[in-house]
Amino acid sequence: LQVLDIRDLIKSLAGHKTIIFSTHILQEVRPVTDRVVIINEGRIIADGLVSELARQAMGTNRLFLSIKQDATAAEAALRGLAEVETVMPLASAEGSRFEVRGPFTSDLLGAVVQLVTQQGWNLTELHEAPFSLEDTFISLTRASGGRQDRGVA
Repeated sequence: LQVLDIRDLIKSLAGHKTIIFSTHILQEVRPVTDRVVIINEGRIIADGLVSELARQAMGTNRLFLSIKQDATAAEAALRGLAEVETVMPLASAEGSRFEVRGPFTSDLLGAVVQLVTQQGWNLTELHEAPFSLEDTFISLTRASGGRQDRGVA
């Protein structure tokens, strides 16, 4: 309850004041702000809205898809979509499961839905999966050539 109280306090003050919240616990950042500054080895390596930084760092949108179909044929069909950059088969207890990535500028979800419908696949899972702040942080710090154990302000 104390964590929730602190989050509420930060949000209420942010409407009237500038709040600097410095932490290494990245999952605590998203609930209190949309804008972050990432500092690595004493240098600002990123500054912006979390969603913008994710787009910059990750470069692609992603979704997860599970179907009860042959994995080889489904993977080939997914790779044939213009909106798809990569298809990664994933372990699945039943059927076929994939992580599919494509540019943020494309309608990846719409293209996959249309393919599933056209192919008549038995769909068991389909959802977009935004990248976490942790994913973004790791990508940005790697790109800056620094270590990944510094903070976010």
